[in-house]
Amino acid sequence: MKYTRKGLFTTVLCILLAGTALAEENNILRYGSCDQGPKGWYTWQSQGSIKLETAAIGLNSGKGLQIVAEGESVKGSVSMPFSQTGALTVSGYAASTTTEKTKIVLQSFDKDGKTVGWIDIAHLRNDGKPSQFSKKVTLPANAKKTNLAVVLTSSGAVLIDDLSVSPTIN
Repeated sequence: MKYTRKGLFTTVLCILLAGTALAEENNILRYGSCDQGPKGWYTWQSQGSIKLETAAIGLNSGKGLQIVAEGESVKGSVSMPFSQTGALTVSGYAASTTTEKTKIVLQSFDKDGKTVGWIDIAHLRNDGKPSQFSKKVTLPANAKKTNLAVVLTSSGAVLIDDLSVSPTIN
């Protein structure tokens, strides 16, 4: 396997980010892991092209993810599954340059994989300016799996930094 300087840097950065994120004990999800699969973000696309990269610059501490959507009619999401019940706090920083507004949502599924709830977390501005978001939510009682998703409906880039999904402590 041949690595370019940029490719090697990205691989090392992903490993470092993953290690840092695992140290966050109360964070249910890994911050900005750029690996794909059950422990990291994964893409789903129906139209256009959506790709995942480690963010070259951070919005706050630099533990970020960049989602790039290309094509004339982009529609899809990038999401990370987790299993948790009860009250959660979802927070982070985001910036978007998509032509249409992008949103961050939680989609919950029952034991049979049927959707039991959608919860909007944040509607991102599309002017490229960073903004902070935080929302306390309670997942449906019958939720067995939940996806935290960034839903895109147009081309552009979205940066997510310092993402945290953690149990809400009253």
